[in-house]
Amino acid sequence: MPEFANPEIYRLVLEELLTGVYVIDCEHKIHFWNSGAERITGHLCQEMIGRPMPENTFAGKPNDEAGAGREHSPLLEAIREGKPIQTSAYIRHKNGHSVPVHLRAIPIRNGQNKLIGAAACFDENTSVSEWNRRRIKLAEFGCIDDEAGVPNREFVLTQLRECLDAFNKHHIPFGVLCIEVDRLDHLRTSYGQNAAAKIMRVVAQTLENSLRPTDWLGRWTDRRFLAILTECSAVAFGKIGERLQNMVSCSETEWWGDRISVTISINGAATMPGDSVESILDRVQESLPADAGNGASSKTPEKRIV
Repeated sequence: MPEFANPEIYRLVLEELLTGVYVIDCEHKIHFWNSGAERITGHLCQEMIGRPMPENTFAGKPNDEAGAGREHSPLLEAIREGKPIQTSAYIRHKNGHSVPVHLRAIPIRNGQNKLIGAAACFDENTSVSEWNRRRIKLAEFGCIDDEAGVPNREFVLTQLRECLDAFNKHHIPFGVLCIEVDRLDHLRTSYGQNAAAKIMRVVAQTLENSLRPTDWLGRWTDRRFLAILTECSAVAFGKIGERLQNMVSCSETEWWGDRISVTISINGAATMPGDSVESILDRVQESLPADAGNGASSKTPEKRIV
């Protein structure tokens, strides 16, 4: 049909896709940013077109060292290598939290076979969209912590009891992580309570995006979260903890022109025969430093799995 001979039709299709699509030239300037990219990243088209790709758009791959930055973007790798790239990565949302994505990038060449840029398409990890649907339902029943946007203490405690019951009856293993935001009291003093609340929400969203749909994360105390890792053995705890720490350290909270990064301390415990809710909680909380979150000095985030 002659209508489909018009290239503008295909541009309109690309613009409306739910999948994120964007294009950069060899100087890293963005020339195309569709509605799917807006939805996934929170950055509007008019904020991105004609500008260099921000250094904090890509936070690297899920298992990378913290602070991977723009130089590790799969799109730039496609330009450097001159070949297609397919990978899992995570993009920093405009609000600061990290969003895991599946991404495919291809180099773009002109009629003379000269490399002129690259294009990428990316989709959210399915666990992200699944959790968003679950959060809406839980909010209807008053089970969500308003500040952090994750389940509240009472709901997580209910899930912990259910997992323990399944362990006692069917021997299905699970573990618990206690996650504390380091130096939160110092940040609250420096930036104020509203900034601290925003930091907790960014951390909570990043942690949720990094866990499986079957896991549970909830607000436990003022500066702590509790994660229940279902059907998970103690062997996997270390890798999960490292991934969570990397993801959080690559997230940022923007506050009155400042970019605030935080780290987390993690302690974990696998369920053991004879455990009660109280004994599990004692093990995952007792080894966290008493002054975690209060000190003003920089320290290496703690991770202890028992």
